[in-house]
Amino acid sequence: MTGNNSATLIVGTPAAKLCFEWGEYDRDDCFNRYLVQYLESDEIIEQFQFGSCSTHIIRKIESFLKGETDTVESGFRIPQIIYCDLNRVGESFNFHAYSTELSLDKKVEVKFEIIEFKKSFRKFYDQK
Repeated sequence: MTGNNSATLIVGTPAAKLCFEWGEYDRDDCFNRYLVQYLESDEIIEQFQFGSCSTHIIRKIESFLKGETDTVESGFRIPQIIYCDLNRVGESFNFHAYSTELSLDKKVEVKFEIIEFKKSFRKFYDQK
């Protein structure tokens, strides 16, 4: 998906991975689309759409990936309220999406290995 106005992060192994996709960067400080997919052997098992989000979420996730924090908590309106937490537990990476409005409570765990992290939107963002 990564184009000139997007970012992609893939964490896990080829057998089980999480793919975070941010798209339609507005050239200011927001993405119009934020999607997370859980894949097993490249087959989509679960998909979570969070709608719009600020670029700040990528900075929070970068700190998490560098080991500066063990948790990232975030919430979104799509227009329903939905939350997304990331936690590091030993060699694993836990993803938790939940919403009382949507009766959603899904947890996924993958091995903590970065497969890919592309941030092509940064060339626009850093020029501001």
